[in-house]
Amino acid sequence: MGEVVQTIARAWNRGDSTAFASSFTEDGDLVNIYGMRLNGKASIAGVYDMLFRGVFRRSHLSPEICTARRLCENTMLVQLRVGVQIPLGAMAGEHDCICSVVLQRQAKQWRVSSLHNTLVSDGVERQLVA
Repeated sequence: MGEVVQTIARAWNRGDSTAFASSFTEDGDLVNIYGMRLNGKASIAGVYDMLFRGVFRRSHLSPEICTARRLCENTMLVQLRVGVQIPLGAMAGEHDCICSVVLQRQAKQWRVSSLHNTLVSDGVERQLVA
């Protein structure tokens, strides 16, 4: 389960939209910090190709698993703290996000079925309350 999180981070840090999207199920969903919803690997790869060449160019993602719980045999809910460093452009700076990720095990590998990002407001501590 932690491997899929690291795979996503490595792909992001290389700016590799195809590798980033490959961690999702075929019909996986991604909701970004602005509420834009993407559905399916092709859509995720296409939009992130544009973002990695634009606003997220040379950005760096640092995820940390906060909680993980099994929902059923082949499904997990994982919450992450994610630091994002963006060196260029309108979003330049360091940002904190909380991500909720639903993982499904397919063919002995965990894949992202749904990922929802929330930008943490300035001055708000990055803490998940138990």
